[in-house]
Amino acid sequence: MDGDDKDSVRTAMRAHVLRAGRATAGDERTDEHAAELDPGAQYTVDDLSQSDDAGAFVALDGEVLAAQSATVAAIDALDFGPMRVVGPGAIVEFDGERYVIGAAVSEFTAQGVSYSGISTDAPIYAAIAGLHAGDEFSFRGVTYHIDAVR
Repeated sequence: MDGDDKDSVRTAMRAHVLRAGRATAGDERTDEHAAELDPGAQYTVDDLSQSDDAGAFVALDGEVLAAQSATVAAIDALDFGPMRVVGPGAIVEFDGERYVIGAAVSEFTAQGVSYSGISTDAPIYAAIAGLHAGDEFSFRGVTYHIDAVR
């Protein structure tokens, strides 16, 4: 995997997070509208309850958007240069899966290949940090073999 391939992984990873952020932003706008009540109208208890719930969702959506912004910043800060040791910016292959180290991201696809992101705060990262291709590690009672570090 050359530098251009790793750049395409970064681009796809970033786009995946941003797509999720746009969906959340759309939910937030819907919730804001649902939370607004006409002060001159009369409402049932259910109307008031639904308005309160929608207002609570606006706050939750804002927290999700802040977390997604932090994830994009973490991706942008990663060094996606060639790696031989598991660390931030490395792409690690084990157990038939590929992982990008440095940001927790759900499964995404780049150039027809699936990846997931692993945060450096994740317990599995502690088990693989500093390892090389060919090394083995144990996690939750299972032994894995690192097939590649890029």
